[in-house]
Amino acid sequence: MGLLANVDPVFSYLLLSAALKYYVNYLWKDVVPNGAKLVGVVTGLELFPLKSGKGIEQEEVKCSSHKGPSCGPVTDRHWMVVTDKHQMVSSRQEPLLSRIVPRFEGSTMIITAPGCDDLSLDPDLVERAAKPISTDVHSVPTMALDCGEEASQWISKYLDKPGYRLVYSGRDVYTRGVVGGNNKYLAWTRVAKSDDKLAFHDSISLHLITEESVADLNKRLENPLKTSRFRPNIVAKTGSEPYAEDNWKEVYIGTARLRTLKLCARCVLPNVDPETGLKDPDDQPLKTLNRYRNILGGILGPALGIDLIVEKPGIVHVGDEIYAIRGDNITPP
Repeated sequence: MGLLANVDPVFSYLLLSAALKYYVNYLWKDVVPNGAKLVGVVTGLELFPLKSGKGIEQEEVKCSSHKGPSCGPVTDRHWMVVTDKHQMVSSRQEPLLSRIVPRFEGSTMIITAPGCDDLSLDPDLVERAAKPISTDVHSVPTMALDCGEEASQWISKYLDKPGYRLVYSGRDVYTRGVVGGNNKYLAWTRVAKSDDKLAFHDSISLHLITEESVADLNKRLENPLKTSRFRPNIVAKTGSEPYAEDNWKEVYIGTARLRTLKLCARCVLPNVDPETGLKDPDDQPLKTLNRYRNILGGILGPALGIDLIVEKPGIVHVGDEIYAIRGDNITPP
């Protein structure tokens, strides 16, 4: 006979509910510490399998300290275009990359672009057959797996650049440290740890932006932009003033514990319209951001959004509440 066999069913239900609530609260306390305040809610999640390609919206994302966010086979910036000299190519140089659309069938990524047939990229086949090559991301050396001649011909034809190639980071093979090269961030950001790793991301593996900050920018623009123009992994709604995220030091979402490494310095990428693959003729929104958000001392460019490091891996869902411990705004010395 069970322990609750002779107990009133209603009382049993209440007892079990209380126990479950206690257990959930116990687990939640392990994620969100005292001092963390409710600052917002997740309204969007997106992953970008191919660097500079279109994103795929998600309902949940696994945040990993090893190689960034993912959802099943869908990863973030694990595929990249390189030149015949194995140098990184992004939509800074080739705006038409923004029109490449990825989708997944099982673990195989299929990409399509205007005027091109579909190209299938099976990570298992690439990992078995590919030869490792040396490449770089913003002059920081890393390794990659060459995806072969068919992939090279596809991307070279689409971009009309003979010799271009597609490379893959490998699921468990090649990563690089968050801060490298000339360490220009180290003078003024919260310092990365030696085990903070990423694939082909620019400098960080998880980017968050708030609806309020983009709305404030849009008030200054003739043609308002969607948050997706800034290619964030996490979109948040705070219900408070714009740029509230600037002083989020520690961030807790779902079962993931994150920390802010730096503000996101904006480059020319948001100037590219992903629907057309054309750069804005008036250099917007970068020109406007430079007028009022150039708060990084002219070191890197205007700031919008925050870049996060995973302290404790976990799952983040659309609709999850966001808690944060605030610190001083991250600014140059």
